[in-house]
Amino acid sequence: MWLDPPLRVTLARLWRRSVGRIRSREELWNGNRETFRNTFVSRDSLFVWALKTYRRRKRIYRDLLARPENAHLEVHHFTSAADGDRWLEAQRELTGSRI
Repeated sequence: MWLDPPLRVTLARLWRRSVGRIRSREELWNGNRETFRNTFVSRDSLFVWALKTYRRRKRIYRDLLARPENAHLEVHHFTSAADGDRWLEAQRELTGSRI
């Protein structure tokens, strides 16, 4: 299953998590915490990374999955978690098991 949300969803989730961690001063590792500066202004910002790599990562996954050596894979491409959940539930109903 390939969960591939739109960029706006990715950025909204990143925003929500980052702002929450900045407000709570949650420790990430070894005393490191997110700050407004390193989250939104830094060259190493996750937002900058997400914007720079979004299209490239989509293309890379699509190309990898299209390779002949991966032809045996059954790939389900979803753009929302709800679509993926519906598919999983349908599989559970078909097989009578927990996937």
